[in-house]
Amino acid sequence: MTAETLEGFRLSPQQSRLWSLQERDGAGAYRARCVVTIDGVVDSVRLRAALEKVVRRHEILRTTYRLLPSMGTPLQVVQERLPFLFEEENGGAASESLLAGSKAIDLSEGPVLVAVLRRLSAGRSSLTLELPALCADRPTLERLLFELSVLSGGARGAEELGDVLQYADVAEWWNELLQNPESAPGIEYWRKKNLPALASLRLPFETAGGPERTFEPRSLALPVSSKTLERLERLCRELGSTPRVLLLTCWQVLLRRLLPDPHLVLGYATPGRRLRELAGVMGPCARTLPLEDVLEDGPTLRVALSRVDGVLREQEG
Repeated sequence: MTAETLEGFRLSPQQSRLWSLQERDGAGAYRARCVVTIDGVVDSVRLRAALEKVVRRHEILRTTYRLLPSMGTPLQVVQERLPFLFEEENGGAASESLLAGSKAIDLSEGPVLVAVLRRLSAGRSSLTLELPALCADRPTLERLLFELSVLSGGARGAEELGDVLQYADVAEWWNELLQNPESAPGIEYWRKKNLPALASLRLPFETAGGPERTFEPRSLALPVSSKTLERLERLCRELGSTPRVLLLTCWQVLLRRLLPDPHLVLGYATPGRRLRELAGVMGPCARTLPLEDVLEDGPTLRVALSRVDGVLREQEG
C-alpha cells in the first residue's frame, strides 16, 4: 500500500494556537467577521470581480487546512483556484448581517471566504465578510476592505496596490525564527514570567447558570461621539499617556473592583505588524499578550499608567 503524502506549509504560531483552541473547545472554526454599510448604489458584478482579484492576489484567501490521520496539526495547502461564496439578499437591517447565522465553512475543502451583500434600500446596502480565524484577524479584514475599494475603482487598481507578501512565507519565517538560537533570550523571557494559572471567572453581569466566559455580542463596535473622543484625547495629553494605555489601565481598575481575585492577568491584543513589510499582509498576525496586575500596591493613576506603558513597550518591543 502506498503511503498518502501531503504537500503544504506549516501553520504559523498564531494558527497553531487557534487550532489547539478549536480542538479543545470543540466549537468548530473560529471566525473573523465584519459588516460595513455602503451608501449609494452597489454594482454587485463589479464587487464580485474585485473580490476575485483580491483572492488571486492573496494566497491565504484560497488556503485550506489538511491533515493526515498520523498528523496532530494540519498543513496550509494553497489552492491555485478556490471559489468564494458570494450571496445577495434583500431587506433587513445592517446590524442583522452580523447576527445572521454563519455559513458553513469546510476548512479542508473551502471555500473560506464568505461575502453577503444585503440590499437595505434603493440607495443603501451592507456587506458582510467572513473568514476562518485561521485565515484572518482584524487588520486582515481592514486590508481586505481597502483593497476592495481600490480594485473596484478601475483596471489599474492592482498596480496601485503593489506586490504582495504571502502569509505562508511569513509563517515559515516565524517558525524558523523560533528555532533560531538567537531567539533564546526572548523565549527565556516568557518562561521566567511564570504567570499564575488562570481560572475561569464569572463577571457579575453574566447570566446565572449560563456557560462561563460565554457572551452574546450585539455589535463589533460601540458608537463613540466626537465629544467623547476629544475628552479622551485631552485627558491623555494632561496625563502624558495614550488612549490605549489609559483604557487598558482603567479596564484593570474596573475588573479589580468587580472580581474577587486580587491578582489579574489581562489579555491584550497587538496587531503583530510592527515590521513595515507586514503592513499589507493578510492572515492572522495578531497576538494576545498578558498584562499582569499593576495595581497591587494601590498606585496613583500616573504611576499605574507608567507601569502599563512599560509592560507594553517591554513585551512588544
